[in-house]
Amino acid sequence: MRPAGPSRLPWLAYDLVIRHGGRWQISEHPDLAFWSAERREGTAIRFVAAHTPGELAAKLEAAEGIRP
Repeated sequence: MRPAGPSRLPWLAYDLVIRHGGRWQISEHPDLAFWSAERREGTAIRFVAAHTPGELAAKLEAAEGIRP
């Protein structure tokens, strides 16, 4: 798993990292064709996956409204 750094992100993913990168560790998995985000909150680990950066952004917005 490689973290998606700003130097290698496609333009469509910049907004995802700007909006959610401070709270979530966002990664691109090019060999498996999906994006993921991980967030640790105490002993809980939250993991969200999607096929595109836009889909992941929508899922993260929904996830941030729900506490574990």
